[in-house]
Amino acid sequence: MDNRPRYRVPDELRETLLDFTIAYLLERPNNLADFGLNFFQRLKREREGTGGGGPPTGAVNGGTGGPAEELEGRQLVLDEAITDWMLHFSIHYMLENPPDLVAFGLEYCQAKLAGL
Repeated sequence: MDNRPRYRVPDELRETLLDFTIAYLLERPNNLADFGLNFFQRLKREREGTGGGGPPTGAVNGGTGGPAEELEGRQLVLDEAITDWMLHFSIHYMLENPPDLVAFGLEYCQAKLAGL
């Protein structure tokens, strides 16, 4: 019998990481922390209704068309930087269990930019 703890990944985290990955694959940024900060700032603006200024969401979160369609037929390779980032972000999120994913994402990226 497997006695390891089971964790449920919240839908919001799964969808946000998918949107983040799609945006990353489309843009291929040089600075992942800066890209992440911009991504979560766009999510915050979308939430507040002040305009997103680019894709972080689109087709993945229930829209039609959008970034996911732009990736069709492309060779997709996730590099070590993005996989490490997503893993660390997810672990910190799951351990801290913050009430607001977007605010957590902003704080996480700001800490990465500050070298913490």
